[in-house]
Amino acid sequence: MNRPSSKKVTKLAILPDGTNPSEGDLRRLLTMAQGQPGNTFQLPWVHQTTGALYTLACTDSGVPEWTLTTGLAVHSVVVWTHLTGDLELINNLVWMESSGGSPPPSQQPAGFSDLSDLVKSDMEKDAKSRGVVLESRTSSSPAPTAAVEKPKSNVASSLQGNLKEMQVSGVLQSISMTKMTGQLIVVDDASNDITIYFEEGVPVHAVSLESTGDAAIMDLLTWEEGQFNFIPMERTPERSINRRLEGILMEGAALVDQHQFLTKKGLKLSCYMRRKFPNITEQEFENALRDAAPLDMNFQKAMYQLVDSRKTFAEILRIRPLVKSQWVPIWYNLISSNLIEMSDKPTLAAKQSSLQEIGVDQSLITAAKNSILRPESGMLTFPLFLSFLEQEFARFEYTRSPFSLVIFDVMVNKEKGPEPIAGNAVKGLTDLVNSIKRDIDFLGHFRTFEFGVILPHTDVHSASFFASRLVEEVRASTIGGAAESGDVSIAVGVAGLPQDGQTLGVLLPAAVEAKKNSREKGVPIVLFQSLYRQ
Repeated sequence: MNRPSSKKVTKLAILPDGTNPSEGDLRRLLTMAQGQPGNTFQLPWVHQTTGALYTLACTDSGVPEWTLTTGLAVHSVVVWTHLTGDLELINNLVWMESSGGSPPPSQQPAGFSDLSDLVKSDMEKDAKSRGVVLESRTSSSPAPTAAVEKPKSNVASSLQGNLKEMQVSGVLQSISMTKMTGQLIVVDDASNDITIYFEEGVPVHAVSLESTGDAAIMDLLTWEEGQFNFIPMERTPERSINRRLEGILMEGAALVDQHQFLTKKGLKLSCYMRRKFPNITEQEFENALRDAAPLDMNFQKAMYQLVDSRKTFAEILRIRPLVKSQWVPIWYNLISSNLIEMSDKPTLAAKQSSLQEIGVDQSLITAAKNSILRPESGMLTFPLFLSFLEQEFARFEYTRSPFSLVIFDVMVNKEKGPEPIAGNAVKGLTDLVNSIKRDIDFLGHFRTFEFGVILPHTDVHSASFFASRLVEEVRASTIGGAAESGDVSIAVGVAGLPQDGQTLGVLLPAAVEAKKNSREKGVPIVLFQSLYRQ
């Protein structure tokens, strides 16, 4: 017989007729929930005009979860649910719902309808405090999708298609020769997007998640797959391109050749990089690159020194994040000059623990680490994961060192449809993630069927490489009872500090919102920056 749950629900006294909850009522509700983690406290009241019964519930298992419902018992309907510790936001939301849309006294209306609005408001407040103007992506370019979504416009697209049928250079030259004015949007299958604005056929501004200006166009030239869409008469006051298109295309031709060379060599994020001649001298290194593409020698040496036969290509890019137009020439030089070779497995064993070197029993440390993990999954519990997240935020406040949060779910295609990975299969996922994360990264459960990874000392750009590697490994696996690789889908959301804000109140819901967009739009990775770009 199942044991009854120890969680309980406490319903407070209903508020007097015609009275909405005050901020003091909300604070009392939150204090009670925080005093008894996991238990739920409910505050009922009657709508001033309609007479409908409303109930606000609060549960705190690390992050306060607020749920507003209307109606009685089995006939109740959930109005909204939010994860936040911001009482002002909840106060605004309650007043907007129970007062017919009017704001609380002496306050501006919050106007939140879902988590994306909540996050946007937090970001706007955060950006305002830093003197930054925040612009929603929806006004100029679409959120990343598997296929290009046309921005709202009164003018139909005059040029659209697939990069498999028309190369990027051909698309750009067509716009240039016909002197078109408008916005070109290109989106690849991994949800990356690049937007270029043209005035009379001349590119004036280009932007992607990684770069702007000439570099964004250079990156685009290496794309072989994706959907493009040109929207006539869309303009921007921004100016980031200083060179003629012909010059960019000429320089880009070499970049395309180098990228194709690396692709044919089998370069992937999961490849382990190995020095072919470990004992090479500095002079021999310089001689080997004498006839290579002209690049800064010191920069090439710095990249070469990161290669140790233990790191994957993705890990190196996390340590030294570069846009594609920067890393392609460097790795082309190192590989084509026979200085670096690739392998599917590390060619050197992991280094011995520093404590082992002085005689400390490693098994004691391992046992202590395992004691804080859920035995059936090998991950941190959700509350403990939030505790480590809070600790990393404290480190961020002291050191200002960036860190990122990755939230993801994994679904397995079954006969009855997709099902979330669960049970013993989660242990297989743990092993997979542990094989690609660093020792300083934290993997844990996030809510019910989601998971999270905390990436210390990692900005959003670097975190995107980890996310790409995660997607690559999960898709190639058969975890969760998948009949074959390809039957597993993954949705990943990425957010980080300080790029996406300055508080956990921004970071946590931002990563949740990015993951939600990833699953809803069917794209593997969504960076929160792609939803609201500064």
